[in-house]
Amino acid sequence: MKNIFDLMGRVAIITGGAGFIGPKHAEVIANYGGIPVIVDLPRQEPKAKAKTLSETIGKPVVGYAADVTQSEQVQGLLD
Repeated sequence: MKNIFDLMGRVAIITGGAGFIGPKHAEVIANYGGIPVIVDLPRQEPKAKAKTLSETIGKPVVGYAADVTQSEQVQGLLD
């Protein structure tokens, strides 16, 4: 039976991901084969948090700074 939680090769964008609960979501996504992308405001240092989390769990985690209320920043993230 296929694991219903299999995220192998899928990308999951976690907005507000550098906050309290975002890193835990990223960890679970990575543990199920997904690629977590932490997106948060620059002052939350999402790239640094993603790097630390990646080192801690031993799986890739990506971090980007963006304000998701600004459409041009969201487009830049998608590009």
